[in-house]
Amino acid sequence: MKIMLKMRSFSAALLLCIAVSAFAAVQGSSKKYDFNFVDSDFQSVFHSISTTAGVDILLAPDVQGKLSIAATKKTWVEILDIICSMYDLTWIVESDYISIQKTSSYQQKVIRESEKREQSDMVAPLIRKSFQIRHAPAADMARVFETMKSSRGRISVVERNSAIIVYDTEKRLEQMEKTMQELDVETLQIVITAKLVVVDSRLANDLGVDWSNVQVGGTNSRVNAAFSNLTGLPPEPTTKLTISAFDQNVHATIANILSDSRSEVLASPQISTLDHTEANIFMGDQISIRVIDNNGQSSTQMVEAGIKLTVTPHVTGDNRIRLKMHPENNSYSTDDKGQTVISKQEATTEVVVADGETVVIGGLTKNDEIEAETGIPFLKDIPFLGYLFKHTRKEVNKKDLIIFVTPRIMRNYLAE
Repeated sequence: MKIMLKMRSFSAALLLCIAVSAFAAVQGSSKKYDFNFVDSDFQSVFHSISTTAGVDILLAPDVQGKLSIAATKKTWVEILDIICSMYDLTWIVESDYISIQKTSSYQQKVIRESEKREQSDMVAPLIRKSFQIRHAPAADMARVFETMKSSRGRISVVERNSAIIVYDTEKRLEQMEKTMQELDVETLQIVITAKLVVVDSRLANDLGVDWSNVQVGGTNSRVNAAFSNLTGLPPEPTTKLTISAFDQNVHATIANILSDSRSEVLASPQISTLDHTEANIFMGDQISIRVIDNNGQSSTQMVEAGIKLTVTPHVTGDNRIRLKMHPENNSYSTDDKGQTVISKQEATTEVVVADGETVVIGGLTKNDEIEAETGIPFLKDIPFLGYLFKHTRKEVNKKDLIIFVTPRIMRNYLAE
C-alpha cells in the first residue's frame, strides 16, 4: 500500500514537473527580475509575481502570513520556487492558473486521493481480458503490467501464443490497453552491407586517399576520425585504425580502388538485424591452440583467426543510424618453439551516419614477406653453380584491409 502510494506520488510529481516546464516556457519565464519584499503578506507577494508573470496565481485559504525576501536576477519561476521552498509551500499548475497550497495539506490530499482510488479498486468487479502481443516479448510486457495492476489483479503469460491474460478492474485494464498500444510497436530492422577489400598500401597513397579526413554528406563539415589503440602491433603509422563516414564525393576514388589490379575484394556480406541488436560478420578460420592453466594442466582451445566485424545499430529519432562497431583483423603464426602466436588488430568505436551513408574502416595493415629471386638469365638456372649468378632478397609487401559498412533502414518492414 505504502509502495503504491509512493509510486503514485512520484508519478504525480513527475507530471507536475513536466507541466510546470511547459507552462513556464509558454509564459516566457526566461526573463530575469529583481525581487524585494519586506514584511509583505503572502497575498500581496503572489499578486506581484502574478502580475510579473502574466499568470493567475490563486492561494489556498490556509496560506497566510508574511514574508521578507530579496533576490536579484531571478525569473518568476525561480522566485516562486524559492518562496515555496522557504515557507513550506507547494505550487501546482492547473489548467490555466497556478495554485499555492501548504505542502502538508497538498500531501494529505494526494494520500486521500490515492486511498480513494485504492478503495475503489477493492470494491470494483474484476474483469478478464486477453492482450495479444504482436511485437514486444510477452514477458517484458507482463512486467510492465505488473507495475500497473491493482492489489487484487492477476496476470498470466501464455508464451506459446504471445498473449497476456489479466484479471483486474475495468479502469486498470483500460490503462494497460493504452500502455500496450504505446509499447507494443514493431522494432526497426536494419540491413548492413559490408565490403571487405585488401589493397596494396601504395595504391591508396597513389590515389591521394586520406581516410582520416573525409567530407560527409556534401557539406563543409568534417568528420573527426575515431582512432583506437591496437594490441599486439608495433607503433607504426600504418597501424592506426581510422573510421570515417563519406558520401558520393569519394565514390569515384573507391571505384578506382576496386578496379585496380592491386586490390582484391575478399567478400561482400550482407546481414539484417533488429534495432539495438548485435550483428556479426566473420571470415577466417578457427584454429586450435594449446593452453596451460595455473595448475600446469594443458588443454586445447579454439580461437578465431581472420576478419571479424561486430556491429550494433540504433536508429535515432531523426532517422540517422548510430553504429557501435568492433572490427578485428587477427592472424596467427608459429614461433621458433612451435607455439602458435596470435596477432591482433582490433578497436571499438561509435559513429553516427545517415540512412544509406557508408562508413569506411581503414588502417588494418598486414605485412607479407616475399622472397624474390634475381640473377643472370640462364646462368642462374645452372645446377649447383647457378647460385653464383643469382641473388635472393626478401621483400615486405604491405597491404591494407579496408572495410566499407553501409546501414539501411528497411522501410518496407515498417508497413502494417
